[in-house]
Amino acid sequence: MNCERLLRAIAREPWYMDEAYFMMALQAMAAGRVFLESGRITINMAEVADQAPADEPGSNLLSTAGEVGVVDIKGTIGIGWDDFEKKYLGVVDCHDVVAAVGSLVSDENIDAIVLNIDSPGGFVVGTQEAAERIAEFKQAKPIVAFTEGMMCSAAYFLGSGCDAIYSTKSALVGSIGVYMPLLDMSGLYEKLGLKLELFRTGAYKGAGYPGKELTDDERENFQAHVDFAFEQFSGHVTEHRPQVGAESMQGQALWGQECIEHGLVDSVVPDLNAVIQEALLIASMSNPEA
Repeated sequence: MNCERLLRAIAREPWYMDEAYFMMALQAMAAGRVFLESGRITINMAEVADQAPADEPGSNLLSTAGEVGVVDIKGTIGIGWDDFEKKYLGVVDCHDVVAAVGSLVSDENIDAIVLNIDSPGGFVVGTQEAAERIAEFKQAKPIVAFTEGMMCSAAYFLGSGCDAIYSTKSALVGSIGVYMPLLDMSGLYEKLGLKLELFRTGAYKGAGYPGKELTDDERENFQAHVDFAFEQFSGHVTEHRPQVGAESMQGQALWGQECIEHGLVDSVVPDLNAVIQEALLIASMSNPEA
């Protein structure tokens, strides 16, 4: 389990993720790192390898219901997760999602695809590419998204390019936005009698390093970084769901019932089975001769 990679990502990268779950992830990863380094947790990686997901990329996310393929997207979204993280930390890799959807598109026995989502979001890196691939795949077969839990931030990015989006009444949907937290510890260093000496090249190298106060130029650079990521996110949503206005892309998550008037979902349904029937109906309308 690469806690160091996760902690670096949490501390220094913009995120498409619901803020409350971001804080929970931060605390969990920090605790995991302490336990691993102290030896209070040991991991038998040989055993993990024996229980790793199937060799076919994305196959562990797949199930079928008749002529409908279902892809589970459940957990924090990112790329480059190892087998332990996928199996035991409840995360999902964008590469696996794309592979799973692609295999269903190629399957002649599958008429429609459902993305079954329960995720607070995740990394910026990898999300846009996966979302664009999903939007391309729907040209071949109908793809719909559904949640009875959460479809927030990066998860909504993935679902927004589908032919339709469904949720239950109590699901949380939206949280369209980007954020990048940096903790300014310079005041604490000063109180402790510590002084950071940072040797660097370039105006922005080392910005955000613990104990260093941000300059105005560095703040502007970080904000531009976040703004760019949001432009990609909001642009994708606007392209595929023009009914979603700017007022609905302010980082707020809404109940499924509320989302209809905001254009975030197309319909509220009781469960996944209802969505499977809707997907079949869309498939029959797009291919009436079948």
